Amino acid sequence: MQSHKFSTHLAFSLFTAAVMLALVLPNLVQHGMFMDGTQYAIVAKNLAEGKGSFWFPYLSSSWEKQGQNYFLEHPPLIYFLQSFFFKICNGSYLSERLYCFFALILSAFLIKAIWQRIFKKENKYHLLYWLPVLLWIIVPSVSWSYKNNMQENTVSVFVLASVYFMLRSISKDSNTYLFIILAGTSIFLASFSKGLPGLFPLSFFIIMRLAFKNITWKQVISNTFLLALIPAVIYFYLVYFNDDARRSLSFYVNERLFHRISNDPEVESRFTVLFWLFSDLLVPMVILLPFMGFNMMRNKKSMLSLQDPILKKHILLFAGIGLAGVIPLCLTHVQRAVYFVPALPFFAIMLSVLFLDEIFKLQNNVTLSPKAFKTVFTVGSVGVIAVLIYTIIVFGKDGRDEEVISDARKIAVVTGKNKNIYALSGIYEEWGFQFYLLRYNNITLEPGAKQQEYILLNKEEKFADATYKDLNLDLTKYKLLKKIN
Repeated sequence: MQSHKFSTHLAFSLFTAAVMLALVLPNLVQHGMFMDGTQYAIVAKNLAEGKGSFWFPYLSSSWEKQGQNYFLEHPPLIYFLQSFFFKICNGSYLSERLYCFFALILSAFLIKAIWQRIFKKENKYHLLYWLPVLLWIIVPSVSWSYKNNMQENTVSVFVLASVYFMLRSISKDSNTYLFIILAGTSIFLASFSKGLPGLFPLSFFIIMRLAFKNITWKQVISNTFLLALIPAVIYFYLVYFNDDARRSLSFYVNERLFHRISNDPEVESRFTVLFWLFSDLLVPMVILLPFMGFNMMRNKKSMLSLQDPILKKHILLFAGIGLAGVIPLCLTHVQRAVYFVPALPFFAIMLSVLFLDEIFKLQNNVTLSPKAFKTVFTVGSVGVIAVLIYTIIVFGKDGRDEEVISDARKIAVVTGKNKNIYALSGIYEEWGFQFYLLRYNNITLEPGAKQQEYILLNKEEKFADATYKDLNLDLTKYKLLKKIN
């Protein structure tokens, strides 16, 4: 019976792996990426090539914010970590993509570890770890983030690690303080990757007390104090004893973080992020609704009334952790759906627990039916093989922003690498185009009126200087001129 159970879980795990690969892998092996992700990749590439430093990352010679030429939009950890992939891959376009895939696998592994921590081996739900992973990866913002090298990928790894360590810390067979220290270090690394959004796991022990009531308020206060003390001590040490760290982090906090919150609103309502969250979670909820329907038709009761009390507590715990990662975003008008990606694994775990009984019954039915098992196993196997074949077919092709990449490639063929081009007509602020030039060929667009060998302008515009000749490159949007004297 145990071997049948294992086989069933293996089949569902294989199906989950097929879905994960299908949603992410083909995009990762193609050229084209959201401009922010390309920008972060450029900074990591430059660091790998010795341009800039850990505390003062570098984007390009034309980049300047608040009088600084360094790229201090975020704390520097992610660029440093990603730079190792650029060294390993020798600057290949796959460098940042392998980093994204590595973060994806780590996050999935940590979701599995958290699940198996709350449902230990003797628990009948122990091997259903594939369920939260599946519900997590089908959330649209999750797959989008991993396809586009967003910083939330790295934050998710450290946030999940911190929650895992905190779950370990409350186990009777664990060294409480050791795991709290590990959790606090993980929270520091999460905040050192993206700033304030990485701090939301600090609420864990408070939420645990409210959901389970298995620890005293005295323990909550002492554990949370120690948890917060770890990142606080590390930051104090860095700022007090390292001048570069103090200058870099002070500029980030004062000139970028607070400045952006005050002056760069992205949404009109503070609660827009909650609508985005609901929209994202609709995908796994719609998939799970039939199970609720079957359950209610058969039992004439609500699903919550059927849940085991311990399961209800787990639902409250993970819903609370997820909301702790989303609600603070309502305090500012600077919002994007991707910002709450680190909170989405906990909503996936919450939904998995909410529908756990019905999924467990389904899996038992599959266990008892060799035909059903073979069907799931076959679908998973064929899915993995099909995704890998398709990935090979599209490997190295242009995906997103095909025309923009084509223009950047044609320009690079003529100018060569490591060039500066004077960009007219606001072309400098077409960030996606600028970043493709930088990422692949170290070609910098200059916004100022400087004497350059090459000038780039929109197709319909004229340039009066007779010392420049149109190279007639057949670009989609632009024309490139070269100085002839």
